Amino acid sequence: MKQPGEMCRDFGHDRVSRSVRRDVSMLWLIVLSIMLPAACSAYKRGPELPHHGRCEPITVPFCKEIPYNETIMPNLLNHVKQEDAGLD
Repeated sequence: MKQPGEMCRDFGHDRVSRSVRRDVSMLWLIVLSIMLPAACSAYKRGPELPHHGRCEPITVPFCKEIPYNETIMPNLLNHVKQEDAGLD
């Protein structure tokens, strides 16, 4: 009496499953080769800051204890004055 796994091999299921795995692997390679360049071209390194021309000392009391002492305005949240940034 043959074991269940041996019967599958007799009917070619092993060849079919290997073929399906190979086809799925190739499909993934094709999908990745199409999607990866698109994803990389859409990637940005962060928000671009407008040219500000100068730094200004931090005047908001809440921010006096941070490890730096100058900032630029407008900031990343589009605050024009430090007082506005201190309210958020």
